[in-house]
Amino acid sequence: MYYLYLKDEKMMTKNLVGEYKEVDDAFDKIDALLEKDENVKYVLEESTGGFNSYGEMLTMVVTEN
Repeated sequence: MYYLYLKDEKMMTKNLVGEYKEVDDAFDKIDALLEKDENVKYVLEESTGGFNSYGEMLTMVVTEN
C-alpha cells in the first residue's frame, strides 16, 4: 500500500492525501498536484506490512521533493 502526504514545512507536519494500491495511481495524483502548484511538497511512502514496538506502521520513502 502506498501513502501520499503533503508536507507543511511551517508546521513541520504531513497531511495524508490518499492511499493507493498501485504506485502508478499515486504518481498520477502527484502529477495532478504538481500541475496545480509546482511548489507543492510531497512524500510518497510504501508500507512494509510490519509495525514497530509502539504500534506504528513501518514505511519506506519511495520519493519526496
